[in-house]
Amino acid sequence: MKQVITRMPEALHALAKDEAARRGQSLNDFVIAAITAALGDDENPPFRARAAALGLLANPTGPRWTDEDEARYRAWLAEQPPGFADAVVEALLEERRTSPW
Repeated sequence: MKQVITRMPEALHALAKDEAARRGQSLNDFVIAAITAALGDDENPPFRARAAALGLLANPTGPRWTDEDEARYRAWLAEQPPGFADAVVEALLEERRTSPW
């Protein structure tokens, strides 16, 4: 048996603790069950395999990003005025600062 110490947001800890109690499990047993379910075993394949089997896994088949695409993108980017994406970056940073996760 090994011990794992992890950090998680307080809100996630509270949700996990409440769900464990609702199921009548210790938090430790709940976390072990969650990790086991995420990794899967012979009888319960991992999440992506289950999703694929149910037809729920997206499998995009569009064209790949090429060197030509990259060159066109870099040329377009060089034409943009300084700071053109600052509002987007600031919004993402604000979301990160205020997100409980």
